[in-house]
Amino acid sequence: MFFKLVMPYIDRLAQGGIILKWHKAEGQRIGYGDDLFDMKVEVKLRRPQKPLSEKIKLLKEGKPLREEDLGFAEEAAPSLVYIARITSSDSGVLRRISAPEGSYANVGSLVALVSTEEHEPIEPLDPSLSRTSEFRVVPNLLSAP
Repeated sequence: MFFKLVMPYIDRLAQGGIILKWHKAEGQRIGYGDDLFDMKVEVKLRRPQKPLSEKIKLLKEGKPLREEDLGFAEEAAPSLVYIARITSSDSGVLRRISAPEGSYANVGSLVALVSTEEHEPIEPLDPSLSRTSEFRVVPNLLSAP
């Protein structure tokens, strides 16, 4: 049976992260509590730039606020950087790494395939992986702001 290992959720503002290092190689067994990979997540904070009085005026006029009305300035915003180690909460065999070291992956996107059997054929697997369950992991923050 196959499981998909997906990029985990670290912060509500983070949309993805960079795989820094894999601690397991393809073909290696994974046990409960094993370190799988380290990831880096950078979160840009957004600062409102328009004065509060302008926003209140729009609300009093009964107009819905759009993002451009809020006036967030992305380019001047500071960022927070998290480094996390992703640890297994299950066991299996790491069969295929889809996101190599240095690559960016969106939260929820496939980073690897794990199977319960070492020699289970990968090819008849549904390419969309829509019926494949997720492999359980735990993100552990190594450094946070």
